[in-house]
Amino acid sequence: MLQQTRVETVIPYYHAFMEKLPTIEALAAIEDQKLLKLWQGLGYYNRAANMKKAALIIVEEYNGRLPEKAELLMKLPGIGIYTAGAIASIAFGEKVPAADGNVFRVVARITGEEGNILKSNIQKKLRHQIANLLPDEKTGDFNQGLIELGALICIGNGMPRCGECPVRDDCMAYEKNLQKVLPNRSKNKSRKIEYKSVVLLTSKKKIALVQRQNDVLLANLWEYPVIENFCEENELAEALQKQGINVTGIRELTKEKAVFSHKEWHMKVYYAETETMDEVFTWKSKEEISKYYPVASAYAGCWKYLPE
Repeated sequence: MLQQTRVETVIPYYHAFMEKLPTIEALAAIEDQKLLKLWQGLGYYNRAANMKKAALIIVEEYNGRLPEKAELLMKLPGIGIYTAGAIASIAFGEKVPAADGNVFRVVARITGEEGNILKSNIQKKLRHQIANLLPDEKTGDFNQGLIELGALICIGNGMPRCGECPVRDDCMAYEKNLQKVLPNRSKNKSRKIEYKSVVLLTSKKKIALVQRQNDVLLANLWEYPVIENFCEENELAEALQKQGINVTGIRELTKEKAVFSHKEWHMKVYYAETETMDEVFTWKSKEEISKYYPVASAYAGCWKYLPE
């Protein structure tokens, strides 16, 4: 949950998750839609899917116990070299690095590393340097110290708090006043913008839903009917009519934007009514959606416009 999500956001989700799924066996057995509903709002939903896949492997191959070695942990879906190092060192005391972006930033500044820390060869070099520093005991504490140093003091946005840093006397960036220069990171590519017309299509206080495919962004989550590109009201009515859906009362409600790591959705949100509940959609009440249907958080701004 903490991958790509802030701690304060995670806490209530964590408690709710552990209440429903207190064991690895429970996670392995949960229905996919119930799992996505628990995860709804955290984003990057493939993390939840990978957790279940990993739980199934742990139950089937490791008798329900999480492997204790980083090498084995990395074979599980969704667990990369950083997460494996964090689990193995903090939970099981293995002498392995746990280097995320915060840690790479800290070590690059301390050592004066000028290479791009987003490059795998530079990360490998920094990870090797960390491995040489690891103590024989309390490796997990050491790793957590580096992580916290990067999160709280040797920060990436703005000037680091060098006056509070316990290792500033050994820091090349501090000595040479390179805190704003290091670490070297390549610029992020601009996001692709996609334009969409979202329809809150209702019939007798039921709302039309569509489940997204399992091989796309926000896989297997639910959404409202979407027409690609921006449409005017008459164009939207024509597009729906081509699908065999006659609508009335079309009106634009709002504009929304959803930002992902590599793309943005710019959305016009419309309200429309129809007489018949076409079988191309799943029709549910607002209460049913709230309880059972994990709608992608990209559409969170639409919720207040749904009929009670």
